Amino acid sequence: MTLQSALNATDWNRLNRLLEQALEVEADKRLDWMRCLPEEVADLKPVLEELFVQSGLVGFRSKIDSPAEVSRIASQAIAALRREKEGQLIGRWRLIRLLAEGGMGSVWLADSDDQRMAALKLARAEWLDLGFDERLARESDVLSKLQHPNIARFYESGIAVSGRPFLALEYVEGEPIDRYCRRSALRLEAIIGTMVQVIRAVAHAHSRLIVHRDLKPSNILVLADGTAKLLDFGIAKILGSDSRAAYETELTRIAGRPLTLSYAAPEQILGEQITVATDIYSIGVILYELLTEVRPYRPKENSLKALEAEVLRGAIERPSAVALGKSRAEALRGDLDDIVMRALQRDPDKRYSAASALADDLENYLHGTPIRGTSSRRVDRLGRIAKRNAATVGAAVSALLIVLAAFGGSWWEAHLARERAAKAIHLNKALLLLEQEADPSASARKRMLDVTRLAEIEDEIEREFARSPDQLLHLRVSLGEAYVKHEKLDDARRVFRRAAEDGAITAPPNSPYVQRAREGSN
Repeated sequence: MTLQSALNATDWNRLNRLLEQALEVEADKRLDWMRCLPEEVADLKPVLEELFVQSGLVGFRSKIDSPAEVSRIASQAIAALRREKEGQLIGRWRLIRLLAEGGMGSVWLADSDDQRMAALKLARAEWLDLGFDERLARESDVLSKLQHPNIARFYESGIAVSGRPFLALEYVEGEPIDRYCRRSALRLEAIIGTMVQVIRAVAHAHSRLIVHRDLKPSNILVLADGTAKLLDFGIAKILGSDSRAAYETELTRIAGRPLTLSYAAPEQILGEQITVATDIYSIGVILYELLTEVRPYRPKENSLKALEAEVLRGAIERPSAVALGKSRAEALRGDLDDIVMRALQRDPDKRYSAASALADDLENYLHGTPIRGTSSRRVDRLGRIAKRNAATVGAAVSALLIVLAAFGGSWWEAHLARERAAKAIHLNKALLLLEQEADPSASARKRMLDVTRLAEIEDEIEREFARSPDQLLHLRVSLGEAYVKHEKLDDARRVFRRAAEDGAITAPPNSPYVQRAREGSN
């Protein structure tokens, strides 16, 4: 063990103060000054001497008068001495090799006694006073709330003996999603399927009131087996929090805004409210790029100012208009155009209301079922379904005509029934999740968001299932139970009352759902 690695955070702070004192002494007198240090700092003398030798501070220059300059030089010298090396232990993690290094910290490949591999994030010492330790602590808090197969797992956080905070995350040995799609020459359906994994992971974060805020291809790695992993929640925002972290003040002023302009939503650039719609916009940019192989914004000048102006005011062409290749353009025309352009609406209120709704539409496209909330006509959708399944459709045309002639519209009614059943299952799952996560001690913001979501689901139930009395009854009862869990008793009684009144007409006399609705309406 080196002398440096044996020091704790308090020792490093003591050393930093001694170094600042040394820099205020004439250069040719610094060694004499060090030899005369009192006994209580004797344990730091060997490290201080090594620091003088390594950093050339013995003959550095004459006394430095500016306190700010003294502090800056001392911090840089301490940082150089504290720099980690291969084989060093950080907590229980042994450093193997440096993966990445930037102006604010480094990421190391590390392993532990239990043979787990981790990506270990360490902040630079000189950034700690500016709030980067708070950024790592915030990321630790965010990641501890997320458990999803498409989000890199969080292992632990801690403080190294050098006083630098660290974050141990699942090491993902993959490549950025844009590079993966190009190298693998993925078909359109495979690209969409990979993005659905990502969007479901984002939806999981949103369900925990966490907005990523920096979605981009480099933060989405794809493993060799096609599994996508979402990384880097370092600048994530927790919805409902009224405080602004320190790194969004002093650290942001020095290091720049916490966003990647090419994938940022207009409201991020304008400094407006961040919501789940912010991530949906970034997903729209990534989708556009993966499906067309070009970016939605192509400013005439190669400058950040020009790009920012394009994001805020530039026109976005539909993906099918810019796609490379006639067949890809034809495949994008219609539903996929509509889906991507809805995600890229400048007005957040006009985008998808939830990431799960965007994922649902992409899966509907893959399954050949109608997507929701777009301008495409049903006959156009059926035509595109036929094109995507030309061989199957061609072989079945004669049989289909016979069936349609014999049974009229029964096939289409059966299709709609299956669609409604799938939608009912989806809504029931959403209600069950909201019911299970009801927490009277949660923040007012969280409770308000949950009740708003219940109101949205109620509107969808009444709109979509008016002609399906059985499903309507079941969903109303589930909705009433969720309202009860969220202590919205007036809303619960209202929903139960409607379920009981309509169920008395449409349901069997002994229906347990009608009985529950009657009990809840009293």
